[in-house]
Amino acid sequence: MNKSKLFQIVFSSALLVTMGSAWADLPWTTIPTPRFPMPQPRFPKEASVPGFDPTLHSVWFANYSAWEGSSLPEVAQVPHCTGLALLARQVFQHAEFDASQDRPSPEEMERLLKKIYRRDSRYLPGDVPKVVIPGYLNLNEISDDTDMMPVIKNTLGDAIKDALRPDWNWTPLHEIGWYPEEGRNVELRIRSQIAHGMPVIIYLTDGLATAHAVLAYAYKSTDEGVIYTVYDPAYPATGTELPYSPSTGKMTDGFYGPRHPFILYPYRYEP
Repeated sequence: MNKSKLFQIVFSSALLVTMGSAWADLPWTTIPTPRFPMPQPRFPKEASVPGFDPTLHSVWFANYSAWEGSSLPEVAQVPHCTGLALLARQVFQHAEFDASQDRPSPEEMERLLKKIYRRDSRYLPGDVPKVVIPGYLNLNEISDDTDMMPVIKNTLGDAIKDALRPDWNWTPLHEIGWYPEEGRNVELRIRSQIAHGMPVIIYLTDGLATAHAVLAYAYKSTDEGVIYTVYDPAYPATGTELPYSPSTGKMTDGFYGPRHPFILYPYRYEP
């Protein structure tokens, strides 16, 4: 091999490595799901995230509505399921409530909620100090306060901006070539995290069909597959069932039907 050819190979390899490193720093960087069968770990037959209760740790209103304060016209607003699911998880893991203190003003509450909501969702509880929210017992109580409901909507803002977060973990490219084994591998990751006490935001998609996000916090294995219990922002402050079928690798939403599951906001560490 002559020196010119050797230099070309070395230069091309270095360029690919550099491009790969640069891509990894872009906001839409995703954690890939293995496209081959993963080892089948042993999980408890059923498990739930300790302490999580959607009647306490989510808002009372649904995501399908035009929101006051949005800079988008009503016709352009999209559902806020991703934001509400993330807010519930972020507050559950990164907020501490102190009802003995005086309630904050709406402006102060918005500052506190934005600090929690905008925190990198890849942080695990304990990685950073919790944010103290005075005057309330939980997120549901905040959302039930007529003065604070607009604050929550202002905190989430335009749902379209969620996709610009550096911790957002999905692009349309995920749909290309999707097949059941990929769904099975994602489900194993979801079940493992819940078994270790970590609620998981599941993004349910199917090509160009309407996508939806839910927060999974419990599961129960059955002979047919696994039934997850989720906080679905379309059904406020309650738990709904989300069945998973190993034969198809899909999860079946009660409204949208079978969908491909993805982990929308992954943690920096997965057990």
